[in-house]
Amino acid sequence: VSRLLFGEALLDEIAAGPNPRPLVLAPPPLLGRVPWAALPVSDPRTGPVRRLIEVADLVVALPASLSASLADREPEPGPVLLVADPLGDLRHARRLRIPGTQRLGTAHTSATRDAFIDAARRAGMLVLVGHVRPGEPADPAASAIRLLGDNGAGESVVTVADLAALRVPGVCVVLGCDGAGVATGNEWTGIATGLVWAGAAQVITTTWPVIDDSVTTAVDETLIEQVRRHDPYQGLWSWQRAHAAALRGDPGSRVSAVYRWAGTVAIGTPGHARHR
Repeated sequence: VSRLLFGEALLDEIAAGPNPRPLVLAPPPLLGRVPWAALPVSDPRTGPVRRLIEVADLVVALPASLSASLADREPEPGPVLLVADPLGDLRHARRLRIPGTQRLGTAHTSATRDAFIDAARRAGMLVLVGHVRPGEPADPAASAIRLLGDNGAGESVVTVADLAALRVPGVCVVLGCDGAGVATGNEWTGIATGLVWAGAAQVITTTWPVIDDSVTTAVDETLIEQVRRHDPYQGLWSWQRAHAAALRGDPGSRVSAVYRWAGTVAIGTPGHARHR
């Protein structure tokens, strides 16, 4: 599969080093949910498998109109806003623990649209673990963050168009659903692009829905710890490399199974990420 997607010459060049090297991915919708980070770059018949994330800093490219806007953008300091289980139906996500955060969601301040907009304006980092409404092939910008209704019942949403008029933190981590939108529309415009329009300098998100269980919660806590400790993208890549190494040592690992980590991606441009 790796050789079909990259071609033999390019794959051999990437694997040969120097590593890691920047690699920009701009997949068409049909390939939007390929687990790029986990693709093998060595033949499993000849020894332990090396995976693409171990030899490349992977970034899913923004639409061209947005890429240039990140060139001089820097995240601003501020508190971490954690929005976990806003609709009350993700019982494991609500147990996510991140020290020193403002929380919206089940058992905390209600994650309504107004509360989200107000808190996001003052935060330095956003972590969202909840549902994202997908866009449509003819209207990718119909994607939206699903939140609690302002009367405490039902739902409210923050759409991509809404985000364009808001201010959000410089670092945004969107987990739990397909926040990237890369599988919808040739000019994809999902929550990730909306967050960039709203001021985000670095966006980490997922390309497929994930399982709401205790293992996912523990894995997410480790990811967020790495993102906070290092440059966000470097934190993501080191987290994925640790899982790739663990999977090589224990191919049956539930914690490091490919679906736990290979669908998480950095959105932006590799040059911006590497020179931060």
